[in-house]
Amino acid sequence: MRTSLLLPGLLLLAPFLPEADSQAQDRPEVVLELTSPRPSLALGDRIALAVKLERKKGKPTELNVLRLARNSISLRVTAGDTTRTVTRIHGTVVAKGEGEFVVMDTPSSKAELKRGKPLTAEIPFVALLPGENRVRAVYAGLAEGEPPLESPEIRIAVSVPAGKSGIGAVIETSEGPLTFELWPERAFNTVFNFLVLAGEGRYDNLNFHRIIRGFMIQGGDPKGDGTGGPGWTIPGEFDPSVKHERGVISMARSRAVDSAGSQFFVMHAQKPDLDGKYAAFGKLVDGTEALELIATADVAVRPGTNPPEKSKPLDPPVIRTIRPILR
Repeated sequence: MRTSLLLPGLLLLAPFLPEADSQAQDRPEVVLELTSPRPSLALGDRIALAVKLERKKGKPTELNVLRLARNSISLRVTAGDTTRTVTRIHGTVVAKGEGEFVVMDTPSSKAELKRGKPLTAEIPFVALLPGENRVRAVYAGLAEGEPPLESPEIRIAVSVPAGKSGIGAVIETSEGPLTFELWPERAFNTVFNFLVLAGEGRYDNLNFHRIIRGFMIQGGDPKGDGTGGPGWTIPGEFDPSVKHERGVISMARSRAVDSAGSQFFVMHAQKPDLDGKYAAFGKLVDGTEALELIATADVAVRPGTNPPEKSKPLDPPVIRTIRPILR
C-alpha cells in the first residue's frame, strides 16, 4: 500500500523536475537592465536612465564600456507603431572610396565584467513624443560575432499640458531670440542630440562662426572655427520631403553623411540642393528680425578657403543659451 501511494506522488512530481532544470540551463550568462527614476514625464523633460550589465555565470570577460554609442548602448524608443533609435558614433571620418567618406567606429575602451560586479552607466533621455513611450536598451559591445543584447522594455508615460502639442526650442542670441518648432517625428535622434547638448549647456556662449548672407548662419562649434564638435557624431537623418527654405534649422556635417555632431545652421534663403542631404529638424516660427540681423552681419574672407568664402563675421553674434519649450 505504501508503495502504491508513493509512486503516483513521484509521477506527479517528475514532470516538473526537468522543466526547472531546463530553466536553470537557459538562464543567460549576461543580462542587461534598464530603469527610469520616474514612470511619467512631461513633454520636454530630460532625465537619466540607469543601465546595468550583469554577468550571471561564466568567466570574466573584457567588454566595451557602457556609454551611449553605436558600439555600446543604444536606446529603442517606441511610441504608437513606430520605433526610433537613439545612438551616437564615436569614430573618425575616413575615405572609403573615390568621393565617398564614412565615419568608422574607433575601438572602445574596455571594462572587465565578472560575476558580482556589474557595469553601470547613466544614459540621457528626453521626452519628445506624447503618450506611452516603450523604451529598451540595446548593447552591441559583446564579443565580436555575438548578437546585440536587449534589456526588458520599460514604459514611460509622456504627458502634454493642455493647449500644447509639440516640442520646440528658443536660441537666445546677442541679436534677439530665435524660436523654433522641432520635428522629432522626422529626425528623432537629431532632435534628441540637440536638446541633450542644450540641456548640458554645451551651446552656451558659442558664436555663429560662419555667416553667408542669402544662404545660412552656422553655429554650435565649441572651437569656433568650424572644426569642432561634442566628441561624437550621429547618424544622418535625411527626409527628402523637407525643404531647406528660409528659417529651417539643420545639422552641419563633413562629406561623411554620419558626421553631424553639435554644429547646426539656419537657412537665410532657400537652397534646394541641400534637400535630402542634410538633417533638417525644425523651422523658425518667431524671430525673423534676429535672423536677419545675424545673417547680414559684416563678414570677411575665411582663411584657407578656396575659392575665397566671405563668411567670417568681424564681430560674431553669440548664442547665449538654448532651451526647450512646449508649443
